[in-house]
Amino acid sequence: VRWLQLPGHPTTVTRTFTTDGLRVSWKPPRYLPGHYTENVVSIFRIVEGKFGYYDIYNGPDTTVTLDRESILSALIPDNNGRPSLLLKIAVCNENGFGCHRQLTFKPTPEQAQAL
Repeated sequence: VRWLQLPGHPTTVTRTFTTDGLRVSWKPPRYLPGHYTENVVSIFRIVEGKFGYYDIYNGPDTTVTLDRESILSALIPDNNGRPSLLLKIAVCNENGFGCHRQLTFKPTPEQAQAL
């Protein structure tokens, strides 16, 4: 598979903190050769002592909402008291996954308190 046959990365990504959790939405890549098949959203977390990105959504929608439990289980602490949440979004066509868009979400103290 040539890399030119793979889709580009998602564009215009927005993150909105809501009472339900964190809503993330995006637009399809500007470069999308071939037949689009799905979007994949992955979240970085530690599971049973192993860390990595775990898929939390596969499908056609361009919006996903992470509930509070998902957010809390994936927050990465830091020394400044503002933990981070890491997400990746990728688009897939019949040739495979294209470039991913990585996001870092740092809840404000007010947002973290609401969790």
